[in-house]
Amino acid sequence: ATKTFALCVSIALLGACTGSEEDTAPTSLATTTSTVVTRDDDGRLVIGVFLPRTGPGAGLGEPMIASIDAAIAEINAAGGVLGQTVSHEVVDENSDTGMAELVQMGVDAIVGPASSTVALAQLDDAVRQDTGVVVCSPSATALALDDYPDNKFFFRTVPSDSLQMTAIGKLAAGTGVDSVAVVTNSFLVCMAVNAAVPNCVTVFNLQMLIDAATTSTADLSAAFVPPTTPGTDAIAVAGDSVSKGGGVAGVLGEFY
Repeated sequence: ATKTFALCVSIALLGACTGSEEDTAPTSLATTTSTVVTRDDDGRLVIGVFLPRTGPGAGLGEPMIASIDAAIAEINAAGGVLGQTVSHEVVDENSDTGMAELVQMGVDAIVGPASSTVALAQLDDAVRQDTGVVVCSPSATALALDDYPDNKFFFRTVPSDSLQMTAIGKLAAGTGVDSVAVVTNSFLVCMAVNAAVPNCVTVFNLQMLIDAATTSTADLSAAFVPPTTPGTDAIAVAGDSVSKGGGVAGVLGEFY
């Protein structure tokens, strides 16, 4: 009989899955119009903070904002930057125009957004070639951001989903299995898996696929159905605290 076991992977898809809007993630880059803003050359560093304060992502955003507050306080206590105190402006990521608002305020750099979906929808407002500011997201992992036309203004401190899926492939191959099914309710994860397939086949001789169990239901643990693809040796569950992907681990025990 084919060896079957559960490979439960807790993936930090915090950006890709923040909020319920992720199920309708855009498949193309947003086109926006912005008013040209000239920032004052006053020698003061002003940081824009674009992270969730309300909604499902608030539990993620508030600790990040608190960390920024602490870092700025520590910098100012040491004399600031160029002899000037550092300040920051905070806009809730749930604002549909938050990125543009921060640019209008004249901030010098932006921390955020947390969500990949929000980044794809609003990033253009901040990375224009003529008025762009440095934007750094701590958790937007979407594959679609890998080649975003950001004029070299956008950075991430978290690996792309493309790398995470390759990492899953490497982990699965290391166990000796021949195929792994990825169960997820994330459109962005589906994109990343499909992109990782050629590398997994070539490098790890491993078949990676999106199984028919993929669901649009928010709670993966409630909707989980074991993959039915013949020959599937391992299952990787891709979810976060919002989609409750971790809860699938207990459900798997009922089937394997």
